[in-house]
Order: sequence, then structure tokens, then C-alpha cells
Amino acid sequence: MLVKLHCRDFEEDFGILIPRSSSSGHDHIHLFENGLIKVTSRIKYSPVVRVKALWLEKDARVHCEVADTEEKKKTGLQGHAPLGEDAGLYFPYPGRSDVAFHQGSVEYPLDILFLRDGELVHLVRDTKVGSADHWTCKDCDGVIETGAGWCDLNLVDVGDRLSLFACSAKDHEDFEIEKRGGVVQVIVEDEND
Repeated sequence: MLVKLHCRDFEEDFGILIPRSSSSGHDHIHLFENGLIKVTSRIKYSPVVRVKALWLEKDARVHCEVADTEEKKKTGLQGHAPLGEDAGLYFPYPGRSDVAFHQGSVEYPLDILFLRDGELVHLVRDTKVGSADHWTCKDCDGVIETGAGWCDLNLVDVGDRLSLFACSAKDHEDFEIEKRGGVVQVIVEDEND
């Protein structure tokens, strides 16, 4: 399961996606956006529930559910209701992987976006329902599936740069507290940790 790390320092939320099992034993964890933070026992972890992908040079965005377990990755969008506008499914591959995707029994066509280091490196447009084709990408750190036509509608293509933002269960909890006028607990790293 992917988790988001929460280290509230200077009232900022330094949120990143990490596989929970790999966090122990590391001195530092890389942020999504340039930088490092020291891992201490006072940092809180919360399961990621959504990921938002924002394109850097165009007005395109996808709000994604997360396939963060092997079972969810195998199932993908099979049996899932058709995706709404600007909706998708994000498959994280921390540490990078060679990946292969197929239409399977998904009952609607898809666009499949293969990512590496914040860049769209391979794109499959308008898959065919019932197709036995497989689409692969080497050294991938994430994949997004959207409804077919989304890439054409948003002028998305290989070479585009994008940023990923994780929304965790704690983010939802904090949002609800703030919405009711409450104050969110601030977690500050101890210099001696």
C-alpha cells in the first residue's frame, strides 16, 4: 500500500508517495518535487486515497484512484464503471519497473499514459475493447489510464511534463477539520531525532 508522509514544518505539508515497507531503514526519502527531508519517528504516515496529475505546460489534469497493491494492479479497470471526465486510475511503480498493460475485460476503450520522472514517455491512444494487444514500457515509475479520447481532447502527448500530488486519508481528515473552522495539528521535526 502506498502512504503519504506528513511532516508539518513551517506549517507546510511535505507530502510524498512511498511504499510503506521501504520507509524503514532509510535516512532520507525523496520528495516528489526536488528536495529531501529527514525521516524521524515523529513523521506521520497515512494511506494515499487519490492522486492528482497536473500537466505543467498545459491546462490538463486527471483525478485518479490509486492501484497501489498487486491485486488492484492486476484488476485495473476491469469491472469498473466507465471513467468520468478528467478521471483515471494511477498505477505507481516506485523504483521503476518494466511494465506491460492490456485491455483485458475492460468494457470501454482507454488511453494509457506511461510515466518516468515526471514526463510522459509512451502513450497508447484509444485501445480497442476485446483486443489481445499488450503495450509495454521499460523503466516506468507510473502509469495512468483514462477514458479513450482524453489525451486528444487535452492535447496531451509524449514529452509532456507533469506533477503528481497525493491526497491521503489524513489530508481528507485535515480538510474536514479546516472546513469546520478547526485547527489542524502541526507536526514539527525534532532536531535531535
